[in-house]
Amino acid sequence: MAARTIAPRMPATVGRRATRRCSRRPAPSYVYFTYGMHWMANIACGKEEVPSAVLIRGAGEICGPARLTKFLAIDKALNGRPLPVGT
Repeated sequence: MAARTIAPRMPATVGRRATRRCSRRPAPSYVYFTYGMHWMANIACGKEEVPSAVLIRGAGEICGPARLTKFLAIDKALNGRPLPVGT
């Protein structure tokens, strides 16, 4: 997985939405649509009120974040929902 930090003062609108979404707990998902055709799935991480997220780039034999979300049928319905912790 590749980690990325979202800066609190990022000028783009998506950055402000991501900052709010990725600084809340418990571990919400942040799903967004990009290039008008692909869903991207992120998981908020780090301390509360510190915006940061991990982009899920693949799993097993599925390489690429768009391929993964398509395979798992991830879309905006998952956006902002808490993810299960543990097994």
